[in-house]
Amino acid sequence: MDLFTRCTDLIEKCLTDARMDKTRVDVVVLVGGSTRIPKLQQSVQDFFEGKELCKGIHPDEAVANSAAIQAANLNGHDDKKVQNLVLVDVTPLSLGIGTDQGCHKMCVVVPRNTPIPMKTQHVFKTFLDNQTRLKIPIYEGEMAETKYNNLLGQFLLDGIDPGPKDVPRINVCFEIDADGILNVSAQDLSSGRKKEIVISKQNGGLTADEIRALVEEAARYKEEEENQKARVSLEDLADKVKAMAQDPDLSATEKKTMEEAAENAIAWLDTNCHARISEINERRSELETVLQRLMKLKRGGIPYDHILLM
Repeated sequence: MDLFTRCTDLIEKCLTDARMDKTRVDVVVLVGGSTRIPKLQQSVQDFFEGKELCKGIHPDEAVANSAAIQAANLNGHDDKKVQNLVLVDVTPLSLGIGTDQGCHKMCVVVPRNTPIPMKTQHVFKTFLDNQTRLKIPIYEGEMAETKYNNLLGQFLLDGIDPGPKDVPRINVCFEIDADGILNVSAQDLSSGRKKEIVISKQNGGLTADEIRALVEEAARYKEEEENQKARVSLEDLADKVKAMAQDPDLSATEKKTMEEAAENAIAWLDTNCHARISEINERRSELETVLQRLMKLKRGGIPYDHILLM
């Protein structure tokens, strides 16, 4: 059920971004293989307050056609029919820089969902009297405080002409090309001094040394990360089993068996904070075995993982 809820949450988010109310939607068109699922269709129809769904378009052909149109566009195809159907790339997250002396606040320069390619400028003030240098950290994210956002890169603009604080003096330019490569430049309007950084999708603006350091750090903590993933996976499975135990078609005994198995798994996690991955996986296998056995008895042999997705 959480997967179906996530689908309608995504629709609601899309409408919010478009500043539209769902009552203004004229037609709801289903595209993509998952739209064949009756429960998904019902969830979408309920979200739109019973509006009839358009199912006349072949869900797989629509996806293939769209991919072909985008491929033609990327290859420079000059057919007018293709140009009229071009998909627009947008920035998935807001982009901006950290402001004030501690760089704790994020000033958004490029709002989320801005079409690319694009170019925009913003003039910033210095925060100290006679300031001659300014750090420009670039972030992506939607939070007001930079510590909750992702640092893409940073650079230092020095050689600024001294002057009073709070005077608009630094022109910051964000430019994103069709390949999604971000170029950020900062220029002192008085001296003309300018610095810039190029941030690609591949390197996130990091230097070679920084990338190497991150790789080495990731290697050191790989086992810890895998351990955490295993714990989260077991906890997630236990939660799903508890949710499935509410199925009215199950007998009281079956419900009790599933609930106890799930609760035992969660209790084990709580009391074994330093368990090895092999131990966690063993517990997961035990829970899977209980679920698989019950599903075979109740559902005529359908694997438990199929049940979880239904």
